[in-house]
Amino acid sequence: MTAIILKLTLWVTKYLPIFSLILLALNTGSGQTGVWYLMRGYDSDDESWGVAVDTVGYIYWATTEQPPGSSWHKIFIYKIDAEGHEVWRSSATGSDNNEMGFITVVKEPFVYVGGRIDSSGQNQNLLVRAFRMVADSLIQEWEYRWDLAGFYEEVDGICVRDSALYISGWASPQRLNQDIVIQQLDLNGRLGWSRVWGIGTGLEGANGHMAVDGQSIYIASHYGPLGRQGNALLIAFDQDNGTHRWSVTWGRPDSDDAFFGLEMSADSFLYVVGPSPMGGQSDIYLVKYTRSGTELWERRWGGPQYETGRAIAVDGDSIIYVAGYTTSYGAGLADIFLLKYSSDGTLLDFRVWGGPGDDQVHDLTIAGDYLFLTGATRSFGADRLDALLIKVNKRTLLFPDTIQGIGTEQNHFDQFYKLTATSPVFRTAQISFSIPKPAAVTVEVFNQEGRKIGTVVKKFLGAGSYTVRGLDLRPGVYFLKLKAGLICRVAKIVFQR
Repeated sequence: MTAIILKLTLWVTKYLPIFSLILLALNTGSGQTGVWYLMRGYDSDDESWGVAVDTVGYIYWATTEQPPGSSWHKIFIYKIDAEGHEVWRSSATGSDNNEMGFITVVKEPFVYVGGRIDSSGQNQNLLVRAFRMVADSLIQEWEYRWDLAGFYEEVDGICVRDSALYISGWASPQRLNQDIVIQQLDLNGRLGWSRVWGIGTGLEGANGHMAVDGQSIYIASHYGPLGRQGNALLIAFDQDNGTHRWSVTWGRPDSDDAFFGLEMSADSFLYVVGPSPMGGQSDIYLVKYTRSGTELWERRWGGPQYETGRAIAVDGDSIIYVAGYTTSYGAGLADIFLLKYSSDGTLLDFRVWGGPGDDQVHDLTIAGDYLFLTGATRSFGADRLDALLIKVNKRTLLFPDTIQGIGTEQNHFDQFYKLTATSPVFRTAQISFSIPKPAAVTVEVFNQEGRKIGTVVKKFLGAGSYTVRGLDLRPGVYFLKLKAGLICRVAKIVFQR
């Protein structure tokens, strides 16, 4: 296995106050299950959006694939064990229609999948299917479809409670118009109530997860006229009947902002995430709200090109994970990014992962010590787009190496990262690293917002150890990224006066 050892030695003038330097190494504990990634698909554009984990630790992964000889994409459900081995795959669901799955939720003994179905070849209907876990298979319990006006509807969020199931998504009451739709179903798939909310010829829609707290249903959306500069929207509806309770908008001047993902923490704060495109460039924003819609803070992350995403998960009440894809950083055309924040908005760590082609993440979930990310890839698998599932260590943000699929975690504690901090003498940073084989190497420094401060190495190097002069850094939080070929390692650096 390729090993990269990164050492950072920082020297500052005697006039600077004493500082502390902290490197968060990518280490793993002994005996942990390995990180891995796997793909599924045929010679077609196949992808995945929904993933969930049951109480035993099995992963339920919904993909959209077009089997050979079929003219239609179908929803498949895979059961995967913790080591990344396929336990079983469901048969293709539905009839001769295109299907897309956008959300997967497990509430045992049921697995719920929401998305859309082309009921007539042109008209897309909202779709929810409930499957019962029976031995080593899933048996479809019921299917629910809904059509507003004969144009387009889809489901992107599902919340299951003891006596009801809540779904959210978007509908088109007329062409070139999109509204939020929320509905309550009973546990047998029968409609209780339905609400459609929008501003007319605008672009609204619940394009990610939803949250329910016993009183309100919370939705993240875009808000504004179609094709014009809009705002991101956080909106609350009454849980009993779906009536509008309150809404707040967020946005930057001269940008078309949107919230695509939403999660509620254990201490009942709302975290929303989405892109803010402006002038051919887009950053990702994470915003924290109270349940009454009061904004507490916002955080931006991005580079010179394009970042977007809707995947967000909260670990209890303390750690927030955000995932999407970036064209600013990484090894390929578009690569997956994963950000780790504390509840006060401090960026604790980040990773960029991918191959030479397009790699995307659409959703993520937390199970124990791991994150499961689902999306699509053109870098691995077949020549076209394939469904992608990745297992990541949530503590260290350790991804699997891109040169292998299912495998075991590496022990990075001693082998990959070491640090020595010396007494301050000169105001100059020196970076020492070693690579085990020849590679194109870059060493870059980033601030907390993902902005690159500078590049200290960018050249093809042979195997060996190197020491280079770094950057003059002021007190603050930075991230040092070493990339050698497709291998990428990131270290966090904290300067304190």
